[in-house]
Amino acid sequence: MKDFIKKYSRDSLLVSVVIIILSLFLIFNPGLSINIAMITVGLLLAFYGIVQTVSYFSHSKEIQFFNFQLVIGMICLLAGLVFIFNPTFINSILPLVIGVWIVIKSITSLQLALNIKNTGYNNWQMMLLLSILTFILGIVIVINPFQAMEAVVSICGGFLLVSELINIFETVYMMRMMK
Repeated sequence: MKDFIKKYSRDSLLVSVVIIILSLFLIFNPGLSINIAMITVGLLLAFYGIVQTVSYFSHSKEIQFFNFQLVIGMICLLAGLVFIFNPTFINSILPLVIGVWIVIKSITSLQLALNIKNTGYNNWQMMLLLSILTFILGIVIVINPFQAMEAVVSICGGFLLVSELINIFETVYMMRMMK
């Protein structure tokens, strides 16, 4: 059991160090991190598209009749190529789409809060406040989408860094207890 814990602890420390390096990269290079993420998503989409396309042609003619793998495969492949060869375009529209989505959802929540108020129920104020806050967040993202995305990536990197520092502390503490 002790040998297993020692091996687990060494592996855990190694993984934590790698993740700390990744988190520092996310904190200090959020723009590049986003581009790398978009290219990675593009590679995965393109690979999935190729798999679906090949799978379509490997089925019998009867199965192909009701099969949409060719369409799905081609759409994924094309989307993957856009992500790979133009990640900055995706980076520029993705936060905008997310911001618009947040605005729409907050307006829906605002209407729901007002509907709850009009039916005479209590405790609608918190829902109203949260819908207004998310509306403001959505507007900020729509107005300045790329900086908002970089801020989110940096914040995620910060949380990841703190998490792994705590993990290292816990692992070292556990190793000392096992001696």
